[in-house]
Amino acid sequence: MSAKQQIINNLVVSADFSATSKITFTFYDVQHECEIKFPAHSWDLARKAGYTFNQVLDNTLEKTFDFLLWILQFDFDPESHNFYIKKIVLSSLWRPKTSGTSPHEHGRGLDIIKIDPSIGNSIICNINSTDEEDVYLIKLRDAAFAAKFITQYFSPWKMYFYDSSGVLHDGINTRTSELEKIHLDHVHFTITK
Repeated sequence: MSAKQQIINNLVVSADFSATSKITFTFYDVQHECEIKFPAHSWDLARKAGYTFNQVLDNTLEKTFDFLLWILQFDFDPESHNFYIKKIVLSSLWRPKTSGTSPHEHGRGLDIIKIDPSIGNSIICNINSTDEEDVYLIKLRDAAFAAKFITQYFSPWKMYFYDSSGVLHDGINTRTSELEKIHLDHVHFTITK
């Protein structure tokens, strides 16, 4: 069963509009389950436009969920293979068109608020939690670009994207532009077309 179908089949939407799901994945021949949380605000735009959360999932591309599964199967610790993801909190997938330029509007955006690994502390993707990008996010970002899964990466610490003129921006998040300011509380991945 695909990652997308697993998430849809296991979806529970609460009265407060938050949602949870789960996905089963294999990591070094051991089957694990990852809880996926969607806070209510993660689909505010869609809900206010009359969409259900199932429609949000339906409108998110299969390859976006494949990338999420790739993240879950990524070997953060190649020496011991002990580090895998037990829970991930997402802040956005597909959302209705507003500007026409957001990859979320095309089902190719994945935003992460927090990752709970099997060992160690939570990785909180928020400028208020730490001044430096977590080493595991750096490994994940670099591997995702190398594998050509993603074309853009926005975070509270790092911005990597091509602007409308085709100019590559690869540097720190200086917290000055609007694009930088809206990415201070999550990590965004744009999935390759």
